[in-house]
Amino acid sequence: MGPLKEREWWWEELDTYNLGTCNGTSVLEMVTAFEKAGGKKIPVKMCPARSGDATAAYAAVDKAEKELGWKAKYGIEEMCKAPMELGK
Repeated sequence: MGPLKEREWWWEELDTYNLGTCNGTSVLEMVTAFEKAGGKKIPVKMCPARSGDATAAYAAVDKAEKELGWKAKYGIEEMCKAPMELGK
């Protein structure tokens, strides 16, 4: 427990920020954006929703904009394309 206790101080000093476009994106929209970025079809198996699955989730990004001056410049397609280009 000693080493863990020694590391706890930095966690208390950190702040968290949600970063995003403030627009909801479905899993299928994300898959489509990665397919377009990578130029390959991604196999998808459509299944019924499970009990407890969230129908939607959104993150408030106003704190990042207010405190950091951060605002998303790109849409989901550009964000999916960037990591694909790094791998080339």
